[in-house]
Amino acid sequence: MSDDLGRIGLEFSGKVTASISHEIKNRLAVINEQAGLLEDHVGLGQQGRALDLERLGRLAATVQRQVALANTILKNMNRFAHSADKPSQPVDVNEAVELSAALSQRAADMREVTLDVQKLDEPPVLTTSFFRLLNLFWICLNSAIEITVTKGVITVNYGKNADKTALIIQMAVADGKKINKEMTASADMLAADIGLSVDMDSAEGIIAVNFE
Repeated sequence: MSDDLGRIGLEFSGKVTASISHEIKNRLAVINEQAGLLEDHVGLGQQGRALDLERLGRLAATVQRQVALANTILKNMNRFAHSADKPSQPVDVNEAVELSAALSQRAADMREVTLDVQKLDEPPVLTTSFFRLLNLFWICLNSAIEITVTKGVITVNYGKNADKTALIIQMAVADGKKINKEMTASADMLAADIGLSVDMDSAEGIIAVNFE
């Protein structure tokens, strides 16, 4: 089982790293494009043409916005990297859900799916592996993203699953879509390893991570 958990964690790290690198590359591409336009304006100014200050301001604002987005991506990457620092630690479930949603955002965007993550004022605190909890939430979210209708909304909230306190992920499932069996098996192994359980129901469009 430890070999399987290691493989699951390695796949998780690889996919998240690939996604982050794509996101940073996209931000750099936009910045490079805006830099080219600024260079064109400088050339026009050198030829004696009047500079369009309003346009220059918009270009600068676009660059600043892309830098801010890249900075957020890098902060999330740093939080993700440090999640494996300790084998067990107190973990704020809100933080884990928020970070796993951020790491899943690119997959959601590609399928035109909206992630509606709702927080608790007093979230559960679990003493567990932050990395494996992130991995579990990420698998659940990406399983939901894969089967959700295009332009659909995935709601992430806390509630009751039968008599258990749970993180509830709810979606409108596209016709004929079912949760990948390998994802289900991986989620079950991760949950068992950290003392939780998972229920995945494609027909009802609900995934529940049970804390009790």
